[in-house]
Parts: sequence; structure tokens; C-alpha cells
Amino acid sequence: MESPEWMAPLTWLCSSLAVINVIELVILVAFVYVKEIAVSKNAFTPFNVCLTVMYSSLVAIFICLDSELLGDSSPHSTVIQVFLTATFEQCYVSYCYVRGFPLVAEVHPQFTRMLKCSFYSLPPSLFATPVLVGLTMYTDDQYIQNLTSLLTRVAAIISGCLIIFSDTVILVSFIKYLHRTSINPSCIDKKFIVVSHYGVMSVLLGYLAMVFYVLFVVYSSSRYYIFVCACFSGIATAMGAMKLALYYEDFKKSVSVNVVTAERGRSNGLTVKSKSAFGS
Repeated sequence: MESPEWMAPLTWLCSSLAVINVIELVILVAFVYVKEIAVSKNAFTPFNVCLTVMYSSLVAIFICLDSELLGDSSPHSTVIQVFLTATFEQCYVSYCYVRGFPLVAEVHPQFTRMLKCSFYSLPPSLFATPVLVGLTMYTDDQYIQNLTSLLTRVAAIISGCLIIFSDTVILVSFIKYLHRTSINPSCIDKKFIVVSHYGVMSVLLGYLAMVFYVLFVVYSSSRYYIFVCACFSGIATAMGAMKLALYYEDFKKSVSVNVVTAERGRSNGLTVKSKSAFGS
């Protein structure tokens, strides 16, 4: 149980973040419906699915945390939170992997195989955690409780190391690409720049979440877990902003192409008219 002076601020924080994530989820669904479904595009892309699951998981996590802060705690709530946290982390890593892997392959091709291995090794350790927490909560056998508690920490350490490794590789690649474009503007890819900017922001928030998680494990204070989830909320916001920014880049590109095409059409029309006039 959290100390009384923290109860009101933490409850307010959880409620506010839940509302913010609901709003972001509604914006995402509306955007996908208007800009993708309405023009016969596939709405169930990996990015859309990951973002939807991330926002939904966060809303459910904050509802569970609010219930605990108000005194309605249960083992079921804890297991659900751990499962939803693992789900969010898997979606976050998947989003970063799909967006960042092409950039890593261009900037640091020697790390692509290790990054791929890290990505595919992560789900077993991530989703072993809620299973082990459930076993710890629902068994009365002291030996099994001690064993599953130890295995839970081992799984958390493994998944944490894998996430830190993949985040670090992607972060270094983002920074190196941004540095390269600042030196040589001719190699600029606007989409890679957008992905790099928001990717750096997301990875740094991921590092901060890892720090709060360590504090949560050391001090067993729920406030640090709530701060972890607040960082997750910031990551989801950055990912959603990245999607909108990438759409805006596509929109600008299509507008510029249309303008160039129209200008060429007008110039060709003028050329035909001038030839006709001089020839008559």
C-alpha cells in the first residue's frame, strides 16, 4: 500500500493518463477509418494493430491501478497488470523493430542478425512473467512460491536485457543517421528523419521506464510502477505522433508530385500551342 500523501496525486495521475490514452485511441481509430479504410487501404497493418493494443493495454492498466489505489486490490488485478505490461512491451518492441530495422540495416548492418535474434527471443521471457506471477499468487506451497518468485526475476532480467540491447542498437542507429544527414543533406530521407526523431524520444522514455522499474523492484513501492506506466504512455504518444508525421510527409510528397505534374502539363500545353501558332 502506498503512503497516504501519495494516494491523491497518484490516483489523479492514473485517471488523467487513462483519459489521455482513451482520447488518443479514439483519434487513432478515427484517423485509420477516414484516411485508410475510406480509401480502401488495409487498416490491419502491424503498426495500427500495435498502436491499438498499446493504447488499450495502458487504459486497462491505469484502471487497475486506480482500483488498487482506491483500496480494491486483488491477485487477479496484479496478474492482469503484469500481462498487459508484457503485451505493451512486446508491441512497443515490435513497433520499434519494424520501423527501425531498415535504418539499422543501412547504418549498422553488422548488428542486424543480433537484433533479429533479440527480437524473436523476447516473447518467451516477457510472457513467462505473468504466468509465473500467477503461479506465485495462486499457490499456497511455500517452495513453489519461492521458486516462481525467483524465476519471475530471472525472466524480468532476461527480457530487460533484450529490450535494452535492441533499444540501444536502434537508438545509436537513429542518432548516427541524423548526424549523417546533418553532414550530408543530399542523403536525406524525410521518412527516416521522422522515424529517427520520434524513435530517439521513445527509446529515451524506455530507458527512463527501466530506471523506474528497478526502483519499483528495490523499494516495492507502487508509485514507481505507476511512473513506469506513465513513461509507457509517453512512448505510445510518441508512436502515435510518428504515424501522423509519416502520413504528413506522404501528403506533402503527393502534393508536390501533383504540382510538378500539373506544371509539366501546362508547359507541354503551352509548347504545343506555340508550335501550332508558329507553324500556321
